[in-house]
Amino acid sequence: MTKTQTKPLTIATLLEAEKGIKAIQEMKLPARTALTVRTMSRKIAVHLDDYRQALKAWADSEGTEGKLIRDLTPEQQRYYSELLLSPVEPDWTPLEGEDLGDAEITPQELEDLIQAGVLRDPDEEAPAIEPE
Repeated sequence: MTKTQTKPLTIATLLEAEKGIKAIQEMKLPARTALTVRTMSRKIAVHLDDYRQALKAWADSEGTEGKLIRDLTPEQQRYYSELLLSPVEPDWTPLEGEDLGDAEITPQELEDLIQAGVLRDPDEEAPAIEPE
């Protein structure tokens, strides 16, 4: 778990953050930040592509392609959950809030980006308030 995350980074976390990642890819950002976002997005895409390939191979071998989760056997559901909860070791440096400038982003996209380690949580390193 990186310093910026409140829960372990998994494939499921990256999937939840995909919309937010796409949103920041569409923002006008300073060149340095845009380059960082581009690099980070490509690294995250590799993790998600690996997951999707593993899922497709498994679905093909199990004959589960197109089935709803609830229609899978308990063993198949367990394997699917294990795939989603596969840990991801981030190989990128999170953005700082200032990197996004005045770009518009929803609070949910912001939270998803923080959970995915794409954006450092600005509250994480806030100084503790000392009692008087």
